[in-house]
Amino acid sequence: MRKKKLVLQCSCHFTLVGLEALINESDLSASLELVASARDATQCGALLTDLPVVDIVILILRNNDYNLASLLELIGERLPHRHPSSQVVLMGNLGPMKVLRRCFGSLENVWPITTLSAPIAVLLKHMREISTADKRQAGEPRIGLSPHERLVLRKLLAGESPNQIADSMAIHYKTVSYYKRSALAKLGMSSLSPLVVNRHNVAPTQKAIMVGLWKELASAIKQPTPQKYEVG
Repeated sequence: MRKKKLVLQCSCHFTLVGLEALINESDLSASLELVASARDATQCGALLTDLPVVDIVILILRNNDYNLASLLELIGERLPHRHPSSQVVLMGNLGPMKVLRRCFGSLENVWPITTLSAPIAVLLKHMREISTADKRQAGEPRIGLSPHERLVLRKLLAGESPNQIADSMAIHYKTVSYYKRSALAKLGMSSLSPLVVNRHNVAPTQKAIMVGLWKELASAIKQPTPQKYEVG
């Protein structure tokens, strides 16, 4: 049985090394092959363009990585075009994951998972399920944005005006407004403001989560925990 080709993106070197070790040195290595790692969305996008086969993409999202416009483009447009059968795993904390579940909940190949602060056993359980599945189970909810709603939302977040979007999509500007209102309603929001997240340094609580995650990863693969570390 062919191993699934995996690409991992995480901006924190500390967490990236731990996850690479977990995938390569646990039972996951029997079904997954880590073919490339990326530190940011630009590098990940380039890898996805160059690699001939990608089965799974894992995106680790922290507060300063949460750029919904980039995610909408990558997951909603670039990946379906280049690797239409690939699966996407979104890992982050509860706040961003709520929005992402609503954005991508209708896509069977997207797994939004809250695991950064969860025990390592939970992470391994999710990874085993994903490594052996072709898509999420049919019984799970499919509520989410439509392709047009995701595209309009992505363009608005990227700074395009309704008229520019209408021209590029060859639709009426009132239709753009309809897709915007429909998307925001599904996200439970009245404006785009909550979706615009400023980039800040990682908060102390986020650092604590990363430290705890590394300790559990080190324990799981029976390697000593580093005495010094730096959260990227």
